[in-house]
Amino acid sequence: MRTNASPAPLAPAGGREGFPDSDALATMIDHPDRAVRRSTLLAALAAVAVDQRVGSAAVDVRARVRAEAPPLRFELFGGFRVHRAGWELDDSAWQRPMAARVVRFLLTQGSSGVPEDVLFDAFWSDRDADAARQHLSVAVCRARKVLDLPGAQRSVLEVRERTYRLRLRDADRVDTVEFERAAAAAVAGRGPGRRAALEAVAVLWTGEPLPEDRYAAWSWPWRERLVDTYCHVLVALVEAYTAAGELHHAIDAARRLLELDPLHERAHRELMTAYARAGRTSQALRQFLECRRLLVEELGIEPSSETSALQARILAGESV
Repeated sequence: MRTNASPAPLAPAGGREGFPDSDALATMIDHPDRAVRRSTLLAALAAVAVDQRVGSAAVDVRARVRAEAPPLRFELFGGFRVHRAGWELDDSAWQRPMAARVVRFLLTQGSSGVPEDVLFDAFWSDRDADAARQHLSVAVCRARKVLDLPGAQRSVLEVRERTYRLRLRDADRVDTVEFERAAAAAVAGRGPGRRAALEAVAVLWTGEPLPEDRYAAWSWPWRERLVDTYCHVLVALVEAYTAAGELHHAIDAARRLLELDPLHERAHRELMTAYARAGRTSQALRQFLECRRLLVEELGIEPSSETSALQARILAGESV
């Protein structure tokens, strides 16, 4: 007997097995209308096939993520930030500040392993070894919860024989490492593309490295190395701009250099020279006085003969 009754909709897939609701399926299969029975069976088979493909794809994705997690990017200039696959991890993910501090410390060490005693001295010098080891273990555990995805086959934070290191892959990035690598290549470079390379490196310096750890003794050698590298880049830029007669850019680069290191005597000379060539003689002479004041007050020394000779030539109206 035929009937005009419409078939009841199948319950959406999504049970534990990923199949349509079995009661609804049984009802539709027993429907007196052959066309309804046929369409119901085809829809059920299609739903099962889709669920199987989706489930299989999900299993494949999980396996790939466990074997090869999305890349991490660590930003240390201007403040500590971590990105995974382009998404910034929230600060609250670290739960306690010490976990992030340990990661920052390890980042400043590059790929070198750090013995636990060094970490004890950096963070728990007032605790005995057992207590320090317990604190370190907690910090490492929390750091791994942030850096590692669930089910990861290997941890980003590696511990072997009481030595700790960050095991970063080629796809992972650290902005300060990229800066140092690019700076070395640009400063050593020659030819018409050198200035553009130096300018590109200068753009990578987006702020003070790890301002959170400005007063931490363990960060000083690392910070000084970065500052020295940036100084070399700025000196090279000042020279390139001055040689090209682009005095406005030379003055700007020299000022940035002095903001970074007010006692950089060569930067004072470069600024004096740029001012003099731009016809700003009074500013060139004031720059000499500022240089002398800083050297005398901070270091107890007079400017070098080279700086004094430059001042004398500017005073005499000679070309510099």
